[in-house]
Amino acid sequence: MEENIKKELARLKITRFFQEPILSRMNLTRTLPDGSIKKIISYQISIKRREEKIKEASLLDGICCFVTNHTEKKGKRFLFPAEKVIYGYRNKRKIEDAFKHLKSFLKIRPFWVNLDEHVRAVYTISVVAYFLNLYLARMRSGYEGIDLLNSKNLYQPFKNSQLVRFKDEGFGWVRERIINPEPDDLKVIRQLGFEHLLDKKRSQRITEKN
Repeated sequence: MEENIKKELARLKITRFFQEPILSRMNLTRTLPDGSIKKIISYQISIKRREEKIKEASLLDGICCFVTNHTEKKGKRFLFPAEKVIYGYRNKRKIEDAFKHLKSFLKIRPFWVNLDEHVRAVYTISVVAYFLNLYLARMRSGYEGIDLLNSKNLYQPFKNSQLVRFKDEGFGWVRERIINPEPDDLKVIRQLGFEHLLDKKRSQRITEKN
């Protein structure tokens, strides 16, 4: 328990506000069903606050501070003034949130890359996937009035469908078709502008049947 307390304080980054936990031995007794008394040795943990440290830190409550090592100057002006540093950090948070969102729907294996072209390739795949996902969410929201950006139901209409590509080597033409769509999903597929990929005869039969 003592180690758990220390780990939790470290995780919350507030170790400096508390003294070391004090472990005290306690002698307890318990009356058993047969009336006998059982002695139990247990321990109590107490931890005291460092009030001066807490009071000192509270002076910065509500203040957001950015620290940078960019001290380069051009004449009397900083190359990276305060406004530029703050703007950069604010945008960094947006990028981090975007990548967290990206991991929620893009199923790819981890990448460990070092070369510039490999980094650019991973970055490009991620950004394109992010914008496609955002575009699809906004399209569905416009038709259905529901925000599905962070929902698992965003791709539900395509769960049982497959995009098949037909290629004729002799004539050189390529055709793509969505096959096996669910009847309830045809409306969404049409709304998103993918009707040209449907088998028109089959989709018409499904629509008439329903």
